[in-house]
Amino acid sequence: ILAEGGRGTFSNDKWIRGDALNSAASLGVGSDSRNYYRADQVRLTLGRRIDITHGSIEPSIGVQSEHAWSTGSRTPPPKSPWSVFGRSSDEKMKRPNPAVRKGTLASAILESNLDWEKDKVAIKGTARVEAAFDHSASIENGPSSNSNFRQVTVDVRSMFPALMDHSFEFQLHWVGTGNGIAPPQRFAYLGGSGTIATMKLLEQGGDKLFYVSGLYLVPIHQIMLPVVGSPYIGLRYAAGAAGIGKLPALVQNITPMIGVRFLRAEYSIDPSSKKSAFSIGLSLSP
Repeated sequence: ILAEGGRGTFSNDKWIRGDALNSAASLGVGSDSRNYYRADQVRLTLGRRIDITHGSIEPSIGVQSEHAWSTGSRTPPPKSPWSVFGRSSDEKMKRPNPAVRKGTLASAILESNLDWEKDKVAIKGTARVEAAFDHSASIENGPSSNSNFRQVTVDVRSMFPALMDHSFEFQLHWVGTGNGIAPPQRFAYLGGSGTIATMKLLEQGGDKLFYVSGLYLVPIHQIMLPVVGSPYIGLRYAAGAAGIGKLPALVQNITPMIGVRFLRAEYSIDPSSKKSAFSIGLSLSP
């Protein structure tokens, strides 16, 4: 049993990048792949970790009361958080946070985490179901919402060997909402180099989101560089969309890349619109 509460800053976009990588990208190039809101939260959770062969499952059930409000400016602010590059860009560090609905949201939450690994095959996943049963809120901005919405969030990541010493990484992130539209503090976003590079940073968002990607990596062992080791080449296919109430058409990207440990250069192409995007950034692969 876990009881916790407090005031904090929250985001539904942590699935795009981990905390360390997102902080480094924000400080370096001004690319913060998260939208935020502020809230007072009180949560009571009952859970248990169950060990299975080569891994574990951790189911939990709980209740939560959240009083949320918007943070930051609705328009590009005169001042912004510091970064080496991008701190004066309206699409980077001066990018406004979307408004949320101010008020109290009470809900029941059912969640389960999976962590499994065997013979260089690793699978990590989270499934979360939230059922809201009370929503007393005033509208600051954004669409009206149903106080009794139901929302499912699924995140799955896997890595496994491919031909010879090649490797393949797979990611799926899905947010589905029923029984009306969820309030904006339950919206998820995508766009930018962390997801669909030919979109602007967090260009699309809503209470429905679908994203899938597959990355094939080939190490070049014939070359050995100091500190960073052997370089690699790779090819990623990604497709995704997010919207309010329904999903728009999926946007696809094909991305060839070359990299070394901690650094990667990518060139993404949208085969439908012919848009393209080039980026150099931090990487934790291979």
